[in-house]
Amino acid sequence: MQIPQTPVTLFLVGAVFTTYASTLDIALMEFALTGRNPVADQSAKAAWDKGEELLRTNYGSLLNVTGERFLPNPWEACYDTGSLALNWAARYYYRQTTGDPVLAMIGSDCPLPAKSLANFATEWNIPIMTTNSGDSGFYDKQRYPTLTRLSPYRAEDVSVVLYKILSNFGYNTVGILCDGTEGSDRSGMFPSAALAMSVCRSVSNTLRDIYNISASWYYIQGKDRQNTIDSLEEIKAVARVVIVIAQGNRIRPIMLAASDMQMTNGEYVYFAFEPFRHPVPSVGNITWYSKNDGRDAEARLAFRSLFKISTSSSYEDKPEYRNFTPALKQLIKEKYGDPYYNGFDLEVSPFTMAYYYALSIYGQTLNEMATSGSGENLHDGAAVSRLMWNRTYTILGQEIFINATGDRQSDWILSQPDINGNFQPVMEYSARRRWLQPSRDPLDNSIRQIVWPNNRSSPPLNEPLCGYRGTKCTSDGRDKGGNTFWDVSADVLQGTASRQQGSPIQHALNSTVNLIQQFSSVLNQYRDILHI
Repeated sequence: MQIPQTPVTLFLVGAVFTTYASTLDIALMEFALTGRNPVADQSAKAAWDKGEELLRTNYGSLLNVTGERFLPNPWEACYDTGSLALNWAARYYYRQTTGDPVLAMIGSDCPLPAKSLANFATEWNIPIMTTNSGDSGFYDKQRYPTLTRLSPYRAEDVSVVLYKILSNFGYNTVGILCDGTEGSDRSGMFPSAALAMSVCRSVSNTLRDIYNISASWYYIQGKDRQNTIDSLEEIKAVARVVIVIAQGNRIRPIMLAASDMQMTNGEYVYFAFEPFRHPVPSVGNITWYSKNDGRDAEARLAFRSLFKISTSSSYEDKPEYRNFTPALKQLIKEKYGDPYYNGFDLEVSPFTMAYYYALSIYGQTLNEMATSGSGENLHDGAAVSRLMWNRTYTILGQEIFINATGDRQSDWILSQPDINGNFQPVMEYSARRRWLQPSRDPLDNSIRQIVWPNNRSSPPLNEPLCGYRGTKCTSDGRDKGGNTFWDVSADVLQGTASRQQGSPIQHALNSTVNLIQQFSSVLNQYRDILHI
């Protein structure tokens, strides 16, 4: 445990204030609890430094902010830091603060300490701004009235986006692969197995309980190839849609295992999450390419069955953001010695940026309350938090939307590999509008078309015509109800047409259904005449 002996002092700046005789004391508790992830710990400290610099530059001397940073030992995992966080917070709250300062907490990434600290924040009525994404219980603002989540994505968002995508293609049965692999490098999309499993449970429960989608999930250790194969074999018996929640560098081995099992033949479709482009591409990003095993051609072909779901990163092209990140990388390198930014060509993690956004938003809110003349109580953490909610903030050119329940919401992109193996957007989801729409080519504004596995013109079926295990058909090719393949195909297409109400696609599908029904009728007459 590392607790600074000397408090860090910040000064918040702003307009000229003439109604206050003295500064207001603000005490911050900053928690960098990421679970055996020194990269994230060092990055968090640098983000706080830049946030404090922003406050000194923008808001003047009205608010005098002091506080402490709480950092775990590098060997402490996420699940080890829950009681530590409570001990640190209680000691600071009851023993180390002097006078009557306005209090707030920033952090943490790990689920258990985040929940523990949120309970303390509720009891003490102080704001807490966390970067944790995995606990859907944080949605309950009667229980957590002072909690604001600034994670670049939430487990609930993952479920909503998935539901929109699945329902768009007529899917209501899925298998979920949850990879809990933990290597020596803990800087991936899910900094700990605990966070990955938390997201898995949330997605599975939400799809099943709220959206009525049959979701079976399987815990795998992706480095164990046989374990992956066994889980895929089980999924074959219950689903044709596979959702993969894993570190980006685990997707390729999983897809190769699926290819070896003939599960990339066009009958299956896979959705994997890459919430953001990771600072270390070899750790977190999804790619078919690897120069080590000689299977790139197979992997590239297997990836034609894979879709990637990620948050929109259009803000990275904004001049403000592009000017800011090199300075942050410089600070990380020179002050905290993080080796991952030595090359200066790597992306900054959105989780790191969330700490900076937290200080920016909190400073703006306090400034508004202190200068409004309305007499609002800065000690009322619930009131401070509510003022931060249901608003859009523009920070470094990026729009940060905090919804009415205190959760940041991001837009999402559905991508698939093009003929060169490069992922291209094919659909976009707007969190505020809650709609899914096709992506457009930036060159000619044309709608990008989805290319289904094996160049099929339509999505793989939710369930094979003869069932997942092939038990719904008789030996003559009819299903158990006496229908032929063509009868069932007509039913499936008719259902698809009904979901395209009012679109040009509906007319084309209905015409196809009529042709299939006519062909099936003729075929059945000949079968009866020939007794086949």
